[in-house]
Amino acid sequence: RSWSPSGADVPIAEEEEIGAFDLASRVERAALQNNEHLVKLMMDHYALGEHALALRRFLLLGQGDFVESLMDALHEELDLEASKLHKHQLMGILEMALRQSNAQFCSADVLGRLSVKLRSSERDAGALGAGAVGWDVFLLDYAIDSPLHVVF
Repeated sequence: RSWSPSGADVPIAEEEEIGAFDLASRVERAALQNNEHLVKLMMDHYALGEHALALRRFLLLGQGDFVESLMDALHEELDLEASKLHKHQLMGILEMALRQSNAQFCSADVLGRLSVKLRSSERDAGALGAGAVGWDVFLLDYAIDSPLHVVF
């Protein structure tokens, strides 16, 4: 029995119980279909897999020949005082390391997303201190567009 707005006990029909089960089943099926569609859209249209692989290769240092080339070329620059570093010089070194490694065979889109950033000494003055060197301010960046920035 169930409550009704009129205040009387109303028996619940078997069809209503089946309908509630059927509704839950339909909602679950719709959720699965939506999730499948979303994953397919993210993988095919927005290249989620390609960007995840690029993050592993470059930011997690999984592309060994690139990392070795980059560190060999950067170590002298990054030993300098942070105030003596210039982003355009570091970008040139990054581009050289990309050309000298198997990373050169990545898509132009992926390579175009890689860049160098320098932590601003004014903004991070407390964290950097007066004797900051290049290692303290150097950041390797991979730009992610919407909607993938939500995932990463």
